[in-house]
Amino acid sequence: MRGNSIYVIVILLVLLIPSVSAAVIHGAIYDKNLNPLSKTVIHINTTPIQRHISKYGGYSFAANEGRYVISANYTLNNITRTIAEEYVDISDDGDYRIDLFVFDDINISEGFETEEEKDLGQWLLLGLTAALLLVILGVTIWYYKRIVHSLKKSGEPRSSVVAISNDTGRDPLADKIVLIIKKNKGSMSQKDIRKYVRYSEAKVSMALTQMEKSGSIKKTKKGRSNFVILVKKRS
Repeated sequence: MRGNSIYVIVILLVLLIPSVSAAVIHGAIYDKNLNPLSKTVIHINTTPIQRHISKYGGYSFAANEGRYVISANYTLNNITRTIAEEYVDISDDGDYRIDLFVFDDINISEGFETEEEKDLGQWLLLGLTAALLLVILGVTIWYYKRIVHSLKKSGEPRSSVVAISNDTGRDPLADKIVLIIKKNKGSMSQKDIRKYVRYSEAKVSMALTQMEKSGSIKKTKKGRSNFVILVKKRS
């Protein structure tokens, strides 16, 4: 008796389990010249609604028993339009071929844009924007460095070594120092000389050392200051 009860329960469970098999609906969409239409969106009103983006005209859906509507849409200028529609009755788990036909003169290939193409366009736009920003950033950094370099050049002569400006061996800084000392009655402190020339202390010191070696000046120490005396050349 107990075994019969278990047998009845098993049979009831089998009958209550819903069938997981479904019919397959497939087909293609054609224009009025019976050419497959690419780039269309095909829907079937199952629960939930199934949608297929057909790049080459074909489609395929799975559905249980019932009555359904298969429709093909396309979007142009943000306006969605149904271009074909067919009804299908599913009575068993078979294979159903339902082809759709479009009789209007519609250039779907130009009017439709798939989600993949939209995503690709967005990524391309993002990439171009990023590249443009990098170029602008690079040009800005280059221009900034050039300005800083120019400012450094204008603040001090190019070399810290006393330069000879021409083939005569004359140093323009030395000539300038001579004129400054002459205007100050032939002698003045090294510190005061620097006030009249726009050079670093090291450059002025090197110029005075060369002038002293050439006999143009003499340097003497007065307290903590170095005094420079112009040497009068004998005629």
